[in-house]
Amino acid sequence: MAFQRKRKSFLPTNADVLKGRKILLVEDHQVSQRMTSFIVEQEGVDCVAVGTGEEALEQFATNDFDVVLMDINLPKMSGEDAIIGIREFEEANLKKRTPIIVVTGTQAAPKGPEVSLFHGAEAVVIKPFTRYELLDKMTKVLTR
Repeated sequence: MAFQRKRKSFLPTNADVLKGRKILLVEDHQVSQRMTSFIVEQEGVDCVAVGTGEEALEQFATNDFDVVLMDINLPKMSGEDAIIGIREFEEANLKKRTPIIVVTGTQAAPKGPEVSLFHGAEAVVIKPFTRYELLDKMTKVLTR
């Protein structure tokens, strides 16, 4: 008989905060996209993943999301421009503000997060991140 350990939620007290939520993941790197999707889906989150800022705006205009995870270094339209586009769409359509978490590599950290927070992101997660860091940040922006 093999020993099986049941996987626990990252924070038992906050497991229900994430379960059933829908997020938009904007990440052009396929491995990062799959890894991040896997992490959030284990917590019962519905994850829609796209690879460009343009695709992010298309998805955002036709779906309701609880959180957006936005990479900054995207091809064509930058993550910063996509954040501005999301905020403009919300304002023009009288939609409630959706929390945006910038997900960026350390090489972009000095400039990217500061500019992105100015344009309306609520939080920053620096790559490489741990499962706990990502889920904790998502929980915090959802419970504000």
